[in-house]
Amino acid sequence: MNKQEELKETIEILEMYVSDWNRASADEYPRFTDELGHACNFALSILQQQLNNRWIPVSEQLPDKGGYYLVGTQYETPRAMVGFYYTARNEWNYWMSQLPIMSVIAWQNLPEPYKEETE
Repeated sequence: MNKQEELKETIEILEMYVSDWNRASADEYPRFTDELGHACNFALSILQQQLNNRWIPVSEQLPDKGGYYLVGTQYETPRAMVGFYYTARNEWNYWMSQLPIMSVIAWQNLPEPYKEETE
């Protein structure tokens, strides 16, 4: 089992337990405390984020829609940069120009913008 399959299986198991925990009363699941339930929800969100924020080889899949993505390239050395994908042209361009990026080997969604945590 590869890492992606293991992540998916772990997410499914956690979703099952969290779903049971959300439906059950404290008498039915005395081993589940609020803290454990919240910890499971937090772990589930981290695992889902890790599964969704992975490098996807262009040989496996291209983005479904055009837009900005983090791209991995292979020139003399591997690099990561922001690129724009045009679905109509099946082409990657540098983020602020019409110049094509010729050596994209993988891509992933851009991360969420930084937000300062508030208490």
